Amino acid sequence: MATHSDRAETLEIGGSERYRWRLSARSLSDSSFHENFISERLSALRGIAAEGALADKELLAHLPPWQTFKDMQKAMARVISAMESGERIVIFGDYDVDGTTSCALLKLAFADLGAEVEVYIPDRLTEGYGLNSIGLEKIAAAGRALVITVDNGISAVDACVRAKELGLDVIVTDHHEPPEVLPVAFALLNPKQPGCDYPFKMLAGVGVAFYLLIALRATLRTRGHARADKLNLRKYLDLVAIGTIADVAPLNGVNHILCRVGLGVLLEHVINGQRVGLAALLRLAGWKLENGVVDATDVGFKIGPRLNAAGRLGSAMASAELMMTSDHARALELAEFLHGENAARQELEKKAVDQALKRTVAEFEKSASVVLYDDSWHAGVVGLVASRVAEKLHKPTLILTKVDDKIKGSGRSIPGFDLYATLNQMRDRFLSFGGHGYAVGMSLKPEDLPWLRDSFEKHVREALGNRRLAPTLEIDGVVSVDLLEERLCAMLDSLEPFGAENPRPKWLIRQVKLGHSKRIGQAADSKHARVWLSSQDSGPLTAFGLAPEIEAFVSSRKPVDLVVEGRLSRWGGRLRSELRILDIAATHQLEH
Repeated sequence: MATHSDRAETLEIGGSERYRWRLSARSLSDSSFHENFISERLSALRGIAAEGALADKELLAHLPPWQTFKDMQKAMARVISAMESGERIVIFGDYDVDGTTSCALLKLAFADLGAEVEVYIPDRLTEGYGLNSIGLEKIAAAGRALVITVDNGISAVDACVRAKELGLDVIVTDHHEPPEVLPVAFALLNPKQPGCDYPFKMLAGVGVAFYLLIALRATLRTRGHARADKLNLRKYLDLVAIGTIADVAPLNGVNHILCRVGLGVLLEHVINGQRVGLAALLRLAGWKLENGVVDATDVGFKIGPRLNAAGRLGSAMASAELMMTSDHARALELAEFLHGENAARQELEKKAVDQALKRTVAEFEKSASVVLYDDSWHAGVVGLVASRVAEKLHKPTLILTKVDDKIKGSGRSIPGFDLYATLNQMRDRFLSFGGHGYAVGMSLKPEDLPWLRDSFEKHVREALGNRRLAPTLEIDGVVSVDLLEERLCAMLDSLEPFGAENPRPKWLIRQVKLGHSKRIGQAADSKHARVWLSSQDSGPLTAFGLAPEIEAFVSSRKPVDLVVEGRLSRWGGRLRSELRILDIAATHQLEH
C-alpha cells in the first residue's frame, strides 16, 4: 500500500509576500486534468485503484494483514494467557488524545471479550511522559500484572528493566521513532522498529493498538473462543479516527481508510446515543446535528483540544472516562469539565504565545532556529506554544520550562525539516527524548540549556545549508471560478478526511478583478472579508486574515491571481459550495 501521494512535476510560479506558490505542471495543458484529479489522488492516497465509492467493508478489506507485525504472534500468546488465567491486565497510556483514545479503545474492546482491564495514565507533572518506574511500582504493589503500553514505551529502556525487577511483563505498543537501543520487553509492537514487515509505517499509537485488537480477535476465533465474535471492531473506529487526526498523523494509506470509516462511525454513534460523552463535548463546542457530518476539522478544533486539555493541566483520566461512559449525567459533567479546562488552557497558551512572540522578534531575527525558555510557562502548553511560534516564524522551534529540578520542553518543526533526526544526534545529553519528524519532547539538566541553544542552532544551520524553507502553497491546478461549483466540491468529499499528507486541494484562479469586499467577524479590528469578483456571476468568496490586502486590490482595480480551496459548506441542513481565498497576488505571466 502506498504511504504517500505522488505529486506531478511542479513549477515555481512566484507568489505573495506570505507564500511561495508551486503549481502542478500538468494542470497547465492537460484538458482532462479536472476530470481525472479525484480518482488519481484517491488511488495514490489509499494505494489501491479508485473504484468509486467503496463501502466500509470493502475499504477495510484493503488493510495490510496483522501477521506482518513483528512480535504480534508472541504478544497474542501472552495476552490470551492472561485473559484465560484471570491475570490482571493494565493498559499504560499517555495523556494526549492519541494515548487516551487508545486507553478507551482497549478498555471497551476487552470488556466485549469478557475481560476487565485497568487503565493507568501517568501524571504529566509528577511522572512525565510514558512508561516510568513510579507508575510501574504502583501497578506492582497491587499484584502481578501484564502491562500493555499504548502510544509510548519504545524509548523506555530503564523502565522496562525496572518492570522485570518488579515481576511485570510489558508489551509495548507504540508508533514513535525507535532509538538505537530498544527496551527489553516481552514484545515490541511498532511498525517503525527494525525487522517489522508491516508496510505502513505511519500509524498513530491508536492505530497500533487497533491492530492488536485485530490480531486478538482473529487468534481467539481460531481457538474457538466463545466471545470472539462479540468484538465488533468497526464500532471502535471512531476512537481510532479521533486519535489519529488529533495526533496529526499522515492521513494517507492505512490512516486514510481507518479515518474515512471512523468519522462515519462517529457520526452514527453521536446520532444513536452510543458515544454520549463525545456528543456532549461536540455540542458544547458548537457542533450541531444539522451539520450532517463530523469531519477532520471538527476533530482537530472541537474534540481534540478539549480531550487534550485535562492531560495538559492535570489528570487525563477524565478524557478517557468521557469516551467510555454510557451515563448521560456523568457524560455531561465530564464534557463541561473538559470544556472549562480547555478555556483555561487557552488563556495560559495565549499569554505564553504573546510573551514568546515578543521575544522572538528581537532574539531570533537572524537565527535558523528558535529555543525559548521561561520558568513561568505551564508545562502543559509548551507544545502548543512551539507550534504557534514555528508557524509564525517558519523556523524549527523548541519551547522549554522548568518542572521540579529539570527543564522540560517540546519541539515543533516545519515542512521539509526532520526535527527528530536533528535532535537525535544530541540525545546523549538529554535526560529523556522522543517523538517523530515534526514533534518531539525532551528533558535536560538546567545547566545544559546554553548547550542546547548553541548545538541546536548549529545542527539546524548544517542541515539547512543556505536553504531557507519559506512557506509554500502546493497548488493542484488552474481553474475558472465556475468550475468550482457544487458538483466538484461534492466530488472532493471522497478525498476526506483532509490533513497531513492529504491536504485539501488548492486551486489557482487567474487574472480576475475584485469588485468589492466587506469585512466580517465580530471583532472591531477583524481582518476577515467576503469578496465579490467584478466580472463573474458567482457568490462571494471568503478570505480569512486578508482583508487589508483584499481592500488594496479592490481599490487598485488591477487583475489578481487567487489561491483558493473549494468545499461544501453545511448551513441550516443545506449544502452549498464555498470558496476560501488562501492567498492573493498581482497577476503575473506563467511560463509553460
